[in-house]
Amino acid sequence: MRANLPPADYFLGRAIPTRPDITILDRVDSGNDGHVFRGHAATLGRDLACKVVPRSNLQLGLDGKAWEAEVRKADLLKNPCVVKFLDILEWRDEEHSIDAIVLVSEFV
Repeated sequence: MRANLPPADYFLGRAIPTRPDITILDRVDSGNDGHVFRGHAATLGRDLACKVVPRSNLQLGLDGKAWEAEVRKADLLKNPCVVKFLDILEWRDEEHSIDAIVLVSEFV
């Protein structure tokens, strides 16, 4: 839900707490569930797409992780047009009320 999205500006110029080598450079777009940013991984020397989704916007299902199963299903597709996810990270900052996951993929 768009109402659950933190301000996109909060993320700009910050490193992902669980991957301090990835810094968020700019916002690509925002939707109902999350924000998509261009990030840069210093250790890899390349840009990555980073989709930040608040936990309150995730589809939980019975196991609490239906959203993660959907991500993994997309990675099973054998098609050059499908962008593969490289990592699933957490972003928590209690001071700024941030509790989100970050889906990291190639930046295309």
